[in-house]
Amino acid sequence: MMNLYFKTFAFIVLQLLKTILLQVKNINAVISLLFFKNETGTLLFLQVSKNNSSMEQQYSYPPGQVLMSGIKGITTKEAKCRPSKRRNLFGGLSLFLGLLLLFTMQGMAYGQIAQRGTATTATTTSPTLTITKPSGLAIDDLMIVQIVQGGTGNQINNPTATGWTLIAGSDIRSSNGERCRANLYYKKAGSADVSASNFSFTKHINSSNIEGAIIAFSGVNSTTPFDVTPGAVYTNIADDNALNASAIITVTANSAIIMFGAYNNDRSVSNWSIATVPAISLNELFTVPYNSTRDIGMGAAWALKSAIGSTGTGTAALNIGEWNGSLLVALRPAVASPTLTTGTLPAFGDVCPNTTEGPNSFTITGTNLTTANITVGALSGYTYSTTSEGTYTSSLSLTHAAGAYSQTIYVKFTPTLAQSYNGNIAVGGGGATSVNVVASGTGVNSPPTVTSPTSTAITTNTATLGGNITNIGCSSVTERGIYWSTTNGFADGAGTKVSVTPGPYSTGVFTVPVTGLSSSTVYYYKAFAKNSSGTIYTGQGTFTTANKTESSIIVTGTTNFTYNGLEQGPASSTVTGSTGAVSYSYSGTGSTTYVASPIQPINVGTYQVIATVTGDANYNAATSLALAFFIDKATPSATLAVSNSPTVYTGSAQSATVNITTSSVPGSVTSILTGGSATQTAASTYTVTASFVPNDNNNYNTLTGISVGNFVINKADALITVTPYSLPYDGNPHTSAFTAIGVESTPADLTALMDVSATTHTNGGTYTADVWSFAGNNNYNTANGTVDNAIGKIDATIVLTAFNGTYDGESHGVLSSSATGLAALDL
Repeated sequence: MMNLYFKTFAFIVLQLLKTILLQVKNINAVISLLFFKNETGTLLFLQVSKNNSSMEQQYSYPPGQVLMSGIKGITTKEAKCRPSKRRNLFGGLSLFLGLLLLFTMQGMAYGQIAQRGTATTATTTSPTLTITKPSGLAIDDLMIVQIVQGGTGNQINNPTATGWTLIAGSDIRSSNGERCRANLYYKKAGSADVSASNFSFTKHINSSNIEGAIIAFSGVNSTTPFDVTPGAVYTNIADDNALNASAIITVTANSAIIMFGAYNNDRSVSNWSIATVPAISLNELFTVPYNSTRDIGMGAAWALKSAIGSTGTGTAALNIGEWNGSLLVALRPAVASPTLTTGTLPAFGDVCPNTTEGPNSFTITGTNLTTANITVGALSGYTYSTTSEGTYTSSLSLTHAAGAYSQTIYVKFTPTLAQSYNGNIAVGGGGATSVNVVASGTGVNSPPTVTSPTSTAITTNTATLGGNITNIGCSSVTERGIYWSTTNGFADGAGTKVSVTPGPYSTGVFTVPVTGLSSSTVYYYKAFAKNSSGTIYTGQGTFTTANKTESSIIVTGTTNFTYNGLEQGPASSTVTGSTGAVSYSYSGTGSTTYVASPIQPINVGTYQVIATVTGDANYNAATSLALAFFIDKATPSATLAVSNSPTVYTGSAQSATVNITTSSVPGSVTSILTGGSATQTAASTYTVTASFVPNDNNNYNTLTGISVGNFVINKADALITVTPYSLPYDGNPHTSAFTAIGVESTPADLTALMDVSATTHTNGGTYTADVWSFAGNNNYNTANGTVDNAIGKIDATIVLTAFNGTYDGESHGVLSSSATGLAALDL
């Protein structure tokens, strides 16, 4: 139906224009009326050419399918007419069409197209061209790759670009042995592309070298990425120093216009722009001059075009003239989806049936909405209005303009039954997904509310008791009063009831008189109120009837005791008032364990005593404050003595042995110190101290540092041997050999303390009672003795020279003689 409507509308517009123009002479005009469909709606583009000038006007329509396209032309015979009238005519036509079409205009919001990362480029003479992925590539980004191949031989065809869709391809140069072919491809990025590091393309077999560049854009319409169907070939291929891309007509605001150029040499390019009014400078995306086997080059630039319509010619300047071709491509921005959000509706809580609570409110906020009505769905128990004091209905259908939206919805809650009315209020429309607003309220047939139990005017047997009804609930209060009892925590409805009827009663404080009570008695009570929903009670209150005068009691007596094995503790008190019996309760405090008992404690510890006096006819019983007292340890007596002194030096550690001579209580000896240490080794006299530890150390103190006498270690006798000698004379001095060692387990060498000098002799003789001595030291006694030594004589060497001759009658004797001793001693 909508399609037929717009077709009919377009036909009427064309016929109307024909009629107007046919009535005007001297006009040669061609009317181009085109309809395009996109996400924003149907676009009407009107171009009127007259003589050598033209006029363009563009109008946007609500979404719809393509209604008609093409050119409807009329030409009139030339006639005379002033140019000013022609200008006025066309200006009037523009205004007429604008007013005629705006009644159906409807806008949509778009996202913003942005370049993802920077362009990545590569060149090679190898069969495979590998181009790095643009940084930051994301799923649904649109990638476009421009590839230029160069060669000098046969015709070059398209490269292999697996997974990419061809946009355009043209031979920029293909004669005189020069080959240059340019191609454009596109691809919507998927997860595999995002994970990839690079993309590969294979050059044609006749290509000598190849170059390429990849650019990526975010925010492009994923369903219809191109705002205008791209041309299949590069435009205006010529040998000059300027790129001239044919104009295209955009149908969506904020389209991205990209101009691609390719050239048959390694040229540089600058001054990218499109000639729309006003002209837009394009930002360079890449330029890749490639000096190789066959020099080639390429470049691209882009900008966002805020208005729809013709781009005008795209231009750029080459530094040196060369064969070149160029192409304009328009990317369509993604459509921003309509959205609805709502605030929170405060809970209504418990409400009596057939009673209206509220209004509470929530806010509806929308963005990018269509003009479809905003609806607030029905939910049992709730009504709605757009003003707090307005008319409330069970649902709403609200008209609004397209785009942003905000409305406060006021809600009242009127339950009809005692039940939950929790649920969701559906909010929808404007082309957005419906959302729910949580509504919370409960119909309750509530009982009254009663608080603050009170007790006043208390005597020995009467009291005035009451409460406060703060809310009567959902029906009239028919009874109010109190219950009392002598049982703490008595159940609701138990005890003795005192009430007034029949009502009805309103909110407020009430009292009832209570009689027949006992004196000096603790009573517990609760106030109550009743309606058709039930009976409600307050918390428990308490009071005590008056009668006897209070007594007082204070524990007296000493609080410091020493252990004696008997029961001890304060057992006297001062009482004011009652003449009743006094009792005492003793218990341990701190770390002392002694369960409360009327019996006084025996053992050492910290305690308290509490005295109680019973009441009598005129006074109440009384209990004293606790009085702290303690039982200290007793000090025993003991006599100790050393039992193993004296002893003799052995070179090993020795200690005193201490025994108990007498003690007042059983115990043991510990901490024996001999000369201040546990043991002693050297020979000396040492003072001995020890401690006496009672077996019952809980109740008796330990006696420490008792002086118990001396421990004596006497000197030992050294082990000495002196060996006599009996030798022949040899001219040398001789001394008796000896040994002197200690009694230690590893005997000490005591030779330095020996003196045997008196046993030294050289000449022969008998030496009787040679004296030796041992000097002794701290641990060894002195010693001395004698030893008999002897040095025997030896024979001298005697030589006689006898006469040896012829007998001559004379007497002859020894001619000579000598006598020598040791070492040729002349004797």
